Amino acid sequence: MKSGLGLTLLIVAFGIVGTALLLFREPRYHGAGRKLIPKDGLKVLENGGEFILLSLDYRPWMKSTNNFHGFPIVGKIEIKDPIQRHAILDALYEGVAYNGLEAACFDPRFGIHAKMGNRIEDLVICFECNQIYFYGATQGKLLTSGAPAGIFNRVFSDAHVSIIE
Repeated sequence: MKSGLGLTLLIVAFGIVGTALLLFREPRYHGAGRKLIPKDGLKVLENGGEFILLSLDYRPWMKSTNNFHGFPIVGKIEIKDPIQRHAILDALYEGVAYNGLEAACFDPRFGIHAKMGNRIEDLVICFECNQIYFYGATQGKLLTSGAPAGIFNRVFSDAHVSIIE
């Protein structure tokens, strides 16, 4: 009788510990496009102490004293909530999995600035033209679908920060 009770308590204890490990572990990023982003860029985007989402004016000729890679900044939000950061990056990774055509234009309305120590990763994003330019820890360009725009728009809307339509 005692050994049966001990075994039951041991199984329950392992179940509780296992559940706690699953619930409180670091979030894992998903998205088929994640593997297309260079590892140095991923480290900064996912682990940097600073993660800022920017609303950009796609018209670089507009006068502004506050620019992001040549595009005027309309608004910005520092993302401190790891769950929100995770959702933004997962949406971005799903968009990067896009296997389609890029447009001949580049009219970015969004940017991401991430910083980890002295390393920076900046993304200038145009979901309409299906392109993302990387500056910083990695350099280059990737294609994206327009699908992530929904979550980006919602983050700005929820924070009452302006975006250019």
